[in-house]
Amino acid sequence: MNGNGLSFLEVIPALAIILALAQLCGRCAAWMGQPKVVGEIVAGIMLGPTLLGWVLPDWEAALFTSQVKSFLDVFSQIGIVIYMFLVGIGIEHQSRDRTLLLQAGFLGLAGILPVFLIGGSAAFLLGDVISPPHVSRFVFAFYMGTALSITAFPVLARILHDIGIVRTRIGNLVLTAASLNDAAAWLLLALVLSISNTGGGKGIWVSAGGGVLFIFFVLFAARPLLQRWVRKIEAAGRLSQVDLAVVLLSLFSAAWFTDWIGLHALFGSFVLGAAMPQSPVLRKYLHSGLMDLVVFFFLPIYFTYSGLNTYLLGIFQTVMLIPSLVILSIAFFGKYTSCMLATRKLGFSWRESSSVGGLMNARGLMELLIANIGFSNGIISQNVFSILVLMALATTVFAIPIYNLSLFSIKDKFYQTGQLDE
Repeated sequence: MNGNGLSFLEVIPALAIILALAQLCGRCAAWMGQPKVVGEIVAGIMLGPTLLGWVLPDWEAALFTSQVKSFLDVFSQIGIVIYMFLVGIGIEHQSRDRTLLLQAGFLGLAGILPVFLIGGSAAFLLGDVISPPHVSRFVFAFYMGTALSITAFPVLARILHDIGIVRTRIGNLVLTAASLNDAAAWLLLALVLSISNTGGGKGIWVSAGGGVLFIFFVLFAARPLLQRWVRKIEAAGRLSQVDLAVVLLSLFSAAWFTDWIGLHALFGSFVLGAAMPQSPVLRKYLHSGLMDLVVFFFLPIYFTYSGLNTYLLGIFQTVMLIPSLVILSIAFFGKYTSCMLATRKLGFSWRESSSVGGLMNARGLMELLIANIGFSNGIISQNVFSILVLMALATTVFAIPIYNLSLFSIKDKFYQTGQLDE
């Protein structure tokens, strides 16, 4: 330790407890038929004021000092920037099935527009009670509408893989719709950051204009260069250390620029990832080289840092109880109902439509990302942050049970008709 700097011995106990508890809770969640991310989110909440800080406040204060929290913040941000880049790479650019793409677009729109409007309107009416005093009602309502309408594309992909319906008609529809939903939500988030007074002090024109220029640069200037680079990688059949360095330098540069113009670092990494050429070789090596490290090391740190800012008991205070119930109800029932009705409109049965509504309702890590961005930029209070964390956890937990209750007899039909490829 140099001077008053952070000691290596201070960090190691915190990291050891974070990683061990995340693995334990993740395995418990998997044992109960839930995605591991559910257990890891719970582990992060347990280490915060909701449990450890409530039962053993001195332990929490000693384990997570302000310097340790700063360390966790930096490492979690690095990990999430890489993670969002990998999420962007995982989004399919096009589908050979035009009908599927149109249906997914309709479902994605149904999953975001009604909840955005209803949730935003409710947040506007509740603004005097739950929004920070320095944030305008419009910005708060815009942000909340965006936060309530997100779908967890990465978690959803894992859920569909676990229950074995990735390559079914429903699986393809839900995955494509979720990717479109996420892309739209991140664009809305970029917009609300650009119009808020917390957008890095750059002003709306710098933020919005810089964001548009960044997208055009990535799509029309950087992407042709990336395509030539990817062809060399495919010819070699592997990703070299130099290639990996190019990837990391590119994504951190993109993240730095979008953060500098007042949007957010995640916006830059996600856009760059989504613009990357579709290459099985690139995906294979990036996921094997980066995803395991991010999932095992960086994400538990991120969940813990989020948990340190989460106090679930605070949302049950008298002044917060009704707003909490309103927000959670709109988030859960609004998205489930709109997606279910949209799927029914596409010609699916009521059972199938209900299962799609439950799956599209999962918020998972994406909700935590948006909640942390809103909290760090001062758009939402700690109580609202806690509501969004609870909503992310609850909607993800109920995704698989709703699917099972809706489709327990339809799944056998998939096998009988050959729609499910083993």
